[in-house]
Amino acid sequence: MRYIKSAFLFLFLTGCSTNIQQYANNYKNNSIYGTWEEFDSKDVNELIIKKDGNFTFTAMPFEIYKDYWGRYNIDKEKHIINFTIEGGNNIPKDAKLKNVKYAFDKNGRLVLTNFYYGSVSKNSKKRDIYIFKHF
Repeated sequence: MRYIKSAFLFLFLTGCSTNIQQYANNYKNNSIYGTWEEFDSKDVNELIIKKDGNFTFTAMPFEIYKDYWGRYNIDKEKHIINFTIEGGNNIPKDAKLKNVKYAFDKNGRLVLTNFYYGSVSKNSKKRDIYIFKHF
């Protein structure tokens, strides 16, 4: 099973590497900035990435509530984003927010690997790939 999962991840990421070349630098059509909602998930998991270098993450958005927030920096050549939590109402200790690889799939969805937003709700599950669509 582990071999199958690794093979699937390799094939998916190989496809994403093509998409990285095709989409990641095309900010006119596929901008990393904006409000993203996790695709095909029972959780809402809202990630807001602002042009000013700030981000917020919320598992279940309600009015102005945010689980945590902070700053980020992007290495556009390597397609890596690093998030740094600076505050929050529900800061997880197990979040994986450094050296996050990003790409865009053919539908313009944001694909994050080497990433985990942390145990912010009982439904939080660590996965190999997170896909977000514009909200």
